[in-house]
Amino acid sequence: MAMLASLLPWRSGAWPSSLSHLAGDPLATSHQQDQPEQPDTSRPLAFFVLGDWGDPVDSHGLAVASVMQAMHSLAPVDMVLFLGDNFYGTGQPGTDGVASVDDPKWTKLWLSAYGRLTHIPWLGVLGNHDWNGNIDAQLAYHGVNPSWNMEDLFWERVMAVGSREAAFIFIDTDLLYYGYAGDPGSPMEERFRARGWTPENRVVEAQLKWIEAALQRHADQPWVFVIGHHELGACPASHHMAQLLNLFQLYKPTAYFAGHIHAMQHAHIRGTDYIISGAGSRNSSVCDGFVGWGIDGVNGFVHAQLRESSFQFEVVAVSDGIGRSEYKRTSKPRQVQSK
Repeated sequence: MAMLASLLPWRSGAWPSSLSHLAGDPLATSHQQDQPEQPDTSRPLAFFVLGDWGDPVDSHGLAVASVMQAMHSLAPVDMVLFLGDNFYGTGQPGTDGVASVDDPKWTKLWLSAYGRLTHIPWLGVLGNHDWNGNIDAQLAYHGVNPSWNMEDLFWERVMAVGSREAAFIFIDTDLLYYGYAGDPGSPMEERFRARGWTPENRVVEAQLKWIEAALQRHADQPWVFVIGHHELGACPASHHMAQLLNLFQLYKPTAYFAGHIHAMQHAHIRGTDYIISGAGSRNSSVCDGFVGWGIDGVNGFVHAQLRESSFQFEVVAVSDGIGRSEYKRTSKPRQVQSK
């Protein structure tokens, strides 16, 4: 049975030094300890950030799900942001993703695995493995269970944080990451074409234009978060993700949450926190050429608290059924830009 180390507070900095990495970069800064600041007593918007979680019935995924539920029982969160690769398959063709809104995976891999956590809102995006299944079923599942929220492939939500507001922008990064040919060896290119995502329709340009317009719409918000599947910032950019990075450096969202890399990483670059939380059920090495901070070979998730005047997140690493607070950072509201 997974548990929190000493429940609350849980242990910090308990991993062997060989697992935790810091990489230098002139544009990146990373801090493992928060700077002293005046306490913020406003009620936080608390949430988990979970990526690549679609195999929670193995021992690693079950441990992550159990630790998340234990934390939620002791200090309830308001929502879960999920980052794609929501439903893995068996490794055989045609088993990734879900087949329909009635697929047994909804119960086995989500409702049963995460228990009480599925009673609060889950908001998120698709990953490359999800594109191998029926993505329309994931878009439609809110009609079956309103806790599941994926309004479209590109969508947004504004939430109150005390007397202020925070914008959450959800984007599908699969075309930007792989290009029109899609993920090699998968049916992604065929699925792209079926949706009209072709070079002739200049869909890459249209998606980047939508993202820029969303960033512009929320230019006057003190908190702006972008949620996608594929890594950026802390890892080198692939294909059209470089253009997405350019937009982030121009509009400076508070944070970009991503998975895909089955590790936990962070880099702070030109005003934006790039947070990779991709070890929800599988784990591997940090990406090649990473910058900032990262941890190898463990599963985990992010626990975040957003207040009027501060955003704090911590990486909770899970090993041997125990969750430990491994890394923390606190950020101030971004400088509001004029529209």
